[in-house]
Order: sequence, then structure tokens, then C-alpha cells
Amino acid sequence: MDPPGPTWEYERSAWSGFWAGLGTSQGGCLPNAAATQQLLRSIWQGFAASLARDACVLDLATGNGAVLEQLVSVRPDLSLIGIDYAPSLPAPHFKAIQLRSGVSLEHLPFEARSFDAATSQFGFEYSDRSQASAELARVLRKDAPFLFIVHDRSGSLLAENRERMRALNWIKTSGLLDKARGVANARRTTPLATPANFGEACRDARNLFPQEIAAEEIAVAILQTLDAGRVAGPDPTIAALDEIESRIAEELFLLQSLDRAACDQSQIAELAKLLDSAGLEASKPQPVAGPTGPFAWRLAGRRRD
Repeated sequence: MDPPGPTWEYERSAWSGFWAGLGTSQGGCLPNAAATQQLLRSIWQGFAASLARDACVLDLATGNGAVLEQLVSVRPDLSLIGIDYAPSLPAPHFKAIQLRSGVSLEHLPFEARSFDAATSQFGFEYSDRSQASAELARVLRKDAPFLFIVHDRSGSLLAENRERMRALNWIKTSGLLDKARGVANARRTTPLATPANFGEACRDARNLFPQEIAAEEIAVAILQTLDAGRVAGPDPTIAALDEIESRIAEELFLLQSLDRAACDQSQIAELAKLLDSAGLEASKPQPVAGPTGPFAWRLAGRRRD
């Protein structure tokens, strides 16, 4: 079964699945999630404290609304709107937060000069940056501040995700899923036991990827699906294996998207220039460091006029 191609609808669906699985958790795919969350919480709460009373804030590529929840936790007077092009998003914890799904950064459905501030955490970099910069400039009021947290290409998050991609690609290219479907189909005529090489694949995955459990977890899931399939039957077994393959394809797509979107030093400087040319005065990007070193860029500024 070939995975879907990277079409617009597939991308939107993949992100919806990610946010649905994450719910309103703050961690997402962050390295050293607890410490990193605390660092980001401090950044966003500090930004909230700097805003004028009753300011209207737009959060770009909001996902599960994590940034807006940090803002409202210290500034309940703020008017908060988050947009994301995923077709569905989890419900926010706070009534003050309004999330709008199915909205792209390149085509914001708001009147000019509608917002007093803008934010984005690991989102703006996924856009057509030139068009999104122009749209942001259009909807911000004069002197409105913005703050973006952007993936750092050389950071710890990217390193961990590349290892996860390697593990997922090992499963994808191992032929393990096709072999499992072959066993399930063979059971239509013969009551076969689960072959020993599926258990061996679990051990191989653990040895090949000692720091990344994805390969072993999926190999174990395939083994367990085959074991359960002796009772469930071939068709439910094949359906379960197809679902595993689909989830691998979706996660690989998202990890590859992150890898493409992340910025090195020259790319974040270029993004600052794009914002500036759109009428958004950006300060020099600053690295954001967690327990294992830099993992993001802090890019701040304001609408000039």
C-alpha cells in the first residue's frame, strides 16, 4: 500500500491527527519537555505582561492553542484568536480563546489593522514566508508587537527527530509489514503460527536504535497484531497492519515537514529580512537554549506604521 502523497489535503489531515493525538498537552515534540515547557512558558507570559490592556492577539499556526493558554493564564483581559490550517483542532481549556481551523497564514480572513499583537510557536516557518509576512503586516495595527519561536535547524529537537525518521524509515523499508500481510493472507487456508523472525525484528530494532524506541515499538505492534490475528482473522489483521503503515507515513510526513521548515542562522536572518520588507521591523534573532542546548530562535519585532 503506497502512502498518500504530500498534497494539501493530506498535509492538513496529518496535522489534524497530530493535534487530536496531542490534545491540549503543552509538550508536543519538544526535547526535555518539562524543562523546555517551563522556558517557553516564561517567554510567553513575559510577552503577555508587555501587552496593552484588552489587546487583541492573533496566534499563527496555533495548533492546540498552547501559546494562547499561556497568555490568558496571566492576562485574562486579552482577546485571543488562534488560526491553523488543520481542518480540526482540539477545544481550548479557556472560553476566552477562539480557535479557527482551516485557515492558512497566507490568506488571513481578517480586516486590515485588526490585531494589537501576534504570536507563533513553531508555526510561522511552515508557511510561504513572504506571503505570510505580508498578510501579518496587513492585519497588525501600527506599533503592534510580534513574537515568533522558530525551529532551529542545528538544535536538539531536529537531531532527535532525524533519529526518529531513521527508525521509522527502517521499519518502512524492512518489508516487515508486507511480510506480516503475507502471513495474514496465508492463514486463510492454513492455521500458521507467527513466524519467529517477527520476534527477531523486535530485537534488531532495539539494537539498531537504542536511543529511539519508535522502531521497536512498531515492530512489537506488528508482532502483537499477528498474534491477535490468529483469533481475529485475516481481514481485521490486514486492516490493523494497514493502519500502522498509514500512521508511519503520516508521522514521517510531519517530521520531514519540520526538517524542511527549520531555520539555520542564515535562514532565520533571511526571515527577519522578509518581515522587514513587509513593514514588520524585526530585531536580531536570538537563540533559545534548553537543557541540551539551543533548540529554537526567538524572533521579535513590531509593525512599523
